[in-house]
Amino acid sequence: MKTSILKFMIEKEYIKTNSMIHATIQSSGIGGMPVILNKDILYEDCAQSAKGGLYIKGCDPENLREYIVGASKIHQVNGMDEATIERLFPEIQ
Repeated sequence: MKTSILKFMIEKEYIKTNSMIHATIQSSGIGGMPVILNKDILYEDCAQSAKGGLYIKGCDPENLREYIVGASKIHQVNGMDEATIERLFPEIQ
């Protein structure tokens, strides 16, 4: 998802604590091998890197593990994908 969309939704408080975010996360599997999963996580906080990248900190409600996810790995916010958000909020550029 675009960084500008996520920034807009956080600034306008459409994304608050415990908002549902569907993202691709990397976790460790059996034997420590990395596993890539699509998971629903609950939004906790966000931060911006020095280069302008937006990172979301979220918690997996199933096992209470915390994950840090970049904006490009987020697919849906509160059940809405990027195209739906752009239709609902045309002021996002």
